[in-house]
Amino acid sequence: MRKGVEDFLILLAIAIILLVAVSLLSGSFTAAPGPVTAYHEFSPGVVGFTTDFPSQTIVLGDFVVGEVQEERLGGAEQMVVTQSSFGGSPQKIRIPINPAFLELKRGVKLRFSVLEAQALGNLVVKWNGIAVYNARPSGLTTFTVEPGAVKQENILEFSAEGPGLQFWAATSYTLRNVAVLLQYGPQRLVPFEFLSSDLQRFDRGEVEFFGSGEGILEVRVNGFPQFTGTPVGAYKISFNGSYLQPGNNVVSFRSSSTNRMAGAVLRLYQFGNQQVVSRRFDLTQEQAASMGYGRGRVVLDITAIRTPGILNVRANGAPLVVPDLKVGENHIPFPSPRAGENELTLAGDGTWDIELVRIGVA
Repeated sequence: MRKGVEDFLILLAIAIILLVAVSLLSGSFTAAPGPVTAYHEFSPGVVGFTTDFPSQTIVLGDFVVGEVQEERLGGAEQMVVTQSSFGGSPQKIRIPINPAFLELKRGVKLRFSVLEAQALGNLVVKWNGIAVYNARPSGLTTFTVEPGAVKQENILEFSAEGPGLQFWAATSYTLRNVAVLLQYGPQRLVPFEFLSSDLQRFDRGEVEFFGSGEGILEVRVNGFPQFTGTPVGAYKISFNGSYLQPGNNVVSFRSSSTNRMAGAVLRLYQFGNQQVVSRRFDLTQEQAASMGYGRGRVVLDITAIRTPGILNVRANGAPLVVPDLKVGENHIPFPSPRAGENELTLAGDGTWDIELVRIGVA
């Protein structure tokens, strides 16, 4: 009898340990407050329903229509690539490209700075498995990928050659500000997405800019003209939902010659004005791996809760487990980060003032 009780207690203890382990690995426990090493930070401001703000704001800044354009596709703030006689740590980044850009592509520009190097072998950069750079870089390094090699889905790989005769050492490169820039043109494209439910609540879109130049400028939404003329001064162009479709949409700027745009911005308004904040950020393989096993965190620094509600936080389209929110720091588990580009989206049916979002590892 006693032995049976002991066996039962042992099985019960094993079951509890397994449940705890599975929960930790899946990130289902509420993340405990504690020191967080941030890999990325941003300030979203107001999130949720408000009458003061558009539902989406896309800042375009200054650009010249009629010249080669650049669109950032991804990259990393820092990465370390090593190779010894016994193994190495290559880095790989997935680079998707919006189909709207493919017809206008002129190539991809890759740019990075070498922070530290033990250049016993070359740094090798491959685009879709083909070497596009094989040398020993120093300082700021820039090179291009031909348009024919650029596809809708791409893989960028960084690796290093071995140390050769110095087999006891290792080749090592620490790279900063790795940027992948699509070159296209001469049109300027601004892609954005809408769900069917978003379209039902869509009120209007507004394109604002200060224009100059001799060319005849055309501003189009999904190919439908919204403005044609030679701009001089400040403009605000409005369009309604009849020009939009579920999924991918594009605002385009084209010119018969060249036109300079300053302070350009696209604002999208919905009935109810739900302020949704999305942020894309890059993680190296090392950073993504360090955030595994339940250590990944999203920390929200909330300064005010104007209207209580449910805040939905999604990472790469998957919902995260959000605890009861309070003014101050709120820790949310981030169980499935990925190397390369990630996207964090904040939305909800309340209203929150969020001063800072930190994404990193506990």
